[in-house]
Amino acid sequence: MNPVRSSPQFVKQMGGRTQPSGSGPGYLLVAVMAIFLIATNTYGFYQATGLPPLIGLTVAILAFVIRMYMIRRRSPYERVTSNGLERALFYLPAAILSTGLSAFAIYSLVVDSDATPKRRPAGERLEHATVVIENYYHDVRAKIRSRLETIDERLRGLNNQPSSEQSQMEIVDLKEEQRILRGLFQRTTTAVRPLASDDGESDDKDSVQETLSRKFDEAAKLHQQLPEVISRDVEAPMLESLPEDATSGGKFERFFRNMMALSNEAIGCLAVPIILELFIVILVISNRPRD
Repeated sequence: MNPVRSSPQFVKQMGGRTQPSGSGPGYLLVAVMAIFLIATNTYGFYQATGLPPLIGLTVAILAFVIRMYMIRRRSPYERVTSNGLERALFYLPAAILSTGLSAFAIYSLVVDSDATPKRRPAGERLEHATVVIENYYHDVRAKIRSRLETIDERLRGLNNQPSSEQSQMEIVDLKEEQRILRGLFQRTTTAVRPLASDDGESDDKDSVQETLSRKFDEAAKLHQQLPEVISRDVEAPMLESLPEDATSGGKFERFFRNMMALSNEAIGCLAVPIILELFIVILVISNRPRD
């Protein structure tokens, strides 16, 4: 019997030596871009979590190793047994983490690098003050409405009772309180309307401060006229409680808001690591060994 011999082509494909492709400069570029991404990952992790930089460095290196392992040259056995989907499932989370941390690091260093807190924009201060005032007047109206309902029930009860001098005096007092509360309710309905745009005033610092002072003074005067049964349950708004000199949230929160708003700064910070990631993938794939 003639022995069965393997095809030389098959032996070459399964066990033959692979020939390197590419050149040294390609690997050098990959190394430089990898160092940049790992460094920005480390700084971004530190800025976002406040944990020691060594932990951030470990996370950055681990994410990079996972990505490089997933785009390595597969062995013939892997090509036969796997379609490559699991490589994408492992590669994408590491790539997204690395890109996000790098983008946040660039944002912290370039866009939001001031040591002193930034002043809240005039429009944002007006918007925040509007919310505070509206919440206060909403609570006051709810308390007044509840008190008016209580007075109505009491008046109906007194009208169904036999008339007496004491009940007549109580009815007069309740009607007078009812009249005052209705006037206060009407004031709370109209007081907040012009806050966001007072007769075309400019949004500079002085006009905003003047508008806010006037509106909060009106709320304080109204609060002093409220009956004790209402004022004790509702806290008067204070102008000093507004965050005047700092933008809301920390760096990461501001970065996230800019990302959701697709601002030019956020897009620019995100574009840098994405481009580097694509270059690394292209260089590694084009320079890896071939059969």
